[in-house]
Amino acid sequence: MIYPPRIGRKNLVRYKRIVKRGVDHIMMPAPVTHGTLVFALIAAAIIASFWGASKRGMVSNDSFQIVSVVTATLAVSMWLMWVCTWMHQWHPLIQPIYKDE
Repeated sequence: MIYPPRIGRKNLVRYKRIVKRGVDHIMMPAPVTHGTLVFALIAAAIIASFWGASKRGMVSNDSFQIVSVVTATLAVSMWLMWVCTWMHQWHPLIQPIYKDE
């Protein structure tokens, strides 16, 4: 077993426990999972509605393909912005400094 360099005895025991558990104990926080599902469902609903419109002849096939690509790109971009904002608020890098009044 390869250990990280300069690890203390106390941390070594903790490191062995983490490695022993494996990856199955690493989970995404519930709000991130729920938010991801919401973004995926909204994007799927928009694409499905335009797919139905293209099958009925209300929208051309070319327009449907463009809408599908734009919707997928939009959903991924908005999700990425949302998840970055959520993660930043979950574990802020800069802590506020309060002045005593």
